[in-house]
Amino acid sequence: MTERQVMLIRDFRPEIIMVTPTYLLAIVDEMERQGIDPRSTSLEIGIFGAEPWTQDLRREIEERLDMHALDIYGLSEVMGPGVATECIETKDGPHVWEDHFYPEIIDPVTGAVLPDGEIGELVFTSLTKQAMPVVRYRTRDLTRLLPGTAARCAGSKRSPAAPTTRSSCAASTSSPPRSRN
Repeated sequence: MTERQVMLIRDFRPEIIMVTPTYLLAIVDEMERQGIDPRSTSLEIGIFGAEPWTQDLRREIEERLDMHALDIYGLSEVMGPGVATECIETKDGPHVWEDHFYPEIIDPVTGAVLPDGEIGELVFTSLTKQAMPVVRYRTRDLTRLLPGTAARCAGSKRSPAAPTTRSSCAASTSSPPRSRN
């Protein structure tokens, strides 16, 4: 399967790839095994999610591929990936798409709404979903909302900091773009 991904990248020359960060490294290892310099590919931007990753891993990806590595956040219960996406200009964490989602941080025990900057459980309400709207969906992700920093991200006023814990519970929600610290 990984050999096929290398072939597809070589043949179709995509500029963007969306995958887990560790699988991208497996693709890079396969490129190197085949004698292909990963920095010579057409890839310019990688959008990574579905697993936790660190700034060290971001640096490794950016150095090994000479590309921008961006984070994405999402929950299948809300809409999957794309609830929040990091901006290439700042790379300071995902920015919630607030025109589609209303994020809140609550005290996980009492359910009380917490102010921006306080760590608590991330909760989402969908604003544009029609068939199956989500109201105050509890993600079980512990994080905080911070002021957005991306100059060209219209409409994003806050961003979730990286979740510090993730529930093993299948139920979760998606959040709009905001920056993560």
